Order: sequence, then structure tokens, then C-alpha cells
Amino acid sequence: MSPAGVPPGPLLSAWHRRFPDRLHLWVGSVRLWWADLPVRQPHPTSRLAEWATKAAALGPAGPADLARRLGLAESVVAAAGRPVRRSFAFLDLPGGPVAVSVPPESLSASPEPVSAEGVPPAVVRPPGVDVIPMSADWRTIPVIWAERLSVVAVGWEDGIEVYAAGPDWDIGDSPTWTLPANAVPAATPEDWAAAWREWCRDNRVPAAPEIMVEKGVARVQGSNDVAADVWLLAGDGSLREAAVIRTADR
Repeated sequence: MSPAGVPPGPLLSAWHRRFPDRLHLWVGSVRLWWADLPVRQPHPTSRLAEWATKAAALGPAGPADLARRLGLAESVVAAAGRPVRRSFAFLDLPGGPVAVSVPPESLSASPEPVSAEGVPPAVVRPPGVDVIPMSADWRTIPVIWAERLSVVAVGWEDGIEVYAAGPDWDIGDSPTWTLPANAVPAATPEDWAAAWREWCRDNRVPAAPEIMVEKGVARVQGSNDVAADVWLLAGDGSLREAAVIRTADR
């Protein structure tokens, strides 16, 4: 099962030391979409399959329509056009689903209930993939499910490294996925200011007039009431950006 909530401060501090030159550090959970889809083979494996592919290109059609176009028995055409099943995975990020490599089966994740109406179109019909439209043939039915996965994401200038977290927020030496640098939006100055006000209110600390965040360090002015290794979490989604608080004199 995935760990609940956000990791404790000591782990955040450990990652702060492990990735000292990072630009961003996000922690929390994301939805992981899985899809088992029927796709056409990229190249026909026989002359009959080639004919069936050309006949299908004339318009949407099931095995009966293709059989009529080719003048062959439906069973023969169905065997020639048998779909290939392929597995796909997507991380559900603020900008929409991002295709990633299919993770290992040992991934620590929790089942996520979803409705058919809540499945993004890009998961059912990924761009650039020749998915066979669903028909009465059971082999054309897509199978979609989702899981909730806890992650640690480290942002660099040229990309974002995403580490799948284990039950105790343990992460491996190598990232599970590498995403484009803009795949996860950075917290805005307004997000950090709101997180700082909330932290001060919860801890009964007079709010400092200014906070500036750079490379995972939140520097505050006019307050010496913050202990070492205190962390801010900005944003209101399930994946939040983290920054360690430093007062002006530290």
C-alpha cells in the first residue's frame, strides 16, 4: 500500500541534502492510469491482414462489414484482423495525463475507484496509437483502471525525476520516470505566501512580511521564531511543492 499523507520533516531534510542543486521538490500522491488497449499491428503479418487493413481504412467497420467488403467469410476476416493488446501507463498531472513507461508489478500503489465518465480521452485513445474502436467483439474492449501512487519528484532545469515511494516513503537510487521540465507547475509566489501565513497561524508565530523561495529554500524576513528543518508545503493539490524555512540570519 502507498504511504498516507506527506513524508515527515526528517525525510524531507534527507532529500534536501541528497538533491542540493535541484530547483524544485514535490511530494505527495498522483493517480496512475493503467490501460490495456486493442491496437492494430503496425505492419500486416500476411496478405489477408493487409487487405483487411485497407478495407478497414474505408470507414469504421466490424468483422461483418469487412467480410462483405472483401467477399470472404466473417470468421476468416476476424482471424486476420485480430487486435494486439498493449499496456499503457499515464501519470495524472495538473496539465493532464502524461504517458510514462509501464512500471514494474512490484510498485507500491493503492486501488483508486473511478467512473467511466472520469477517464480522460487521452488514456482511452493515446495520441499516435492506432487503437481499434470498441465493437461487439470482446477483443476490442479497452480495460482501464487507476491506482494512487505516492511519489517524490525532483525538478531540474532539463526535466523532472519522479521516484515512486514505498510504504515508508523509501525511494530508490534511480528515478522511476523522467518527465519534461514543465510537466508539473512550480508553486507561485502567492502559493508560498499562503502556505507561510497558514504555517504561522497554526504555530502562533507572527507572520513575517516577506518570504522568498529559491531552489527549495524559503527565506523569511523579520522572524526568528522558526526552528531548524521546518518545512512549508505549497499548493492545494495532492502533489505539493516543499521548501525548508530559513530565517534571514541562517
